[in-house]
Amino acid sequence: MIMNVVALALAAFLIGGGVWALVTDTPIVMKGSRSDWRTQREAISFCLTFGGAVLTGALVDIARTAGWIDRGTALWLLGLPVTLLLVALIAFRPRRRLVTQ
Repeated sequence: MIMNVVALALAAFLIGGGVWALVTDTPIVMKGSRSDWRTQREAISFCLTFGGAVLTGALVDIARTAGWIDRGTALWLLGLPVTLLLVALIAFRPRRRLVTQ
């Protein structure tokens, strides 16, 4: 149950940060990293997709733990967050900055 609370907090942080950046045009920056997103839209897409995947996974686990769905249905429903995680990590991941001279 503690992991679900942590997952929900992480999802809220990621989705909230993405929405905040979308509404206020505030740039999303990764401090201390050599990688960065190419555009602001990629950064917002990463936050919303990754946060949505974590949120969906936590909600499916909460529903399974509460007994609302059985294990087979939970396994089937976890296909969506796994797909969203793959999309976030492959399509919208931060990339190393190109050094131009």
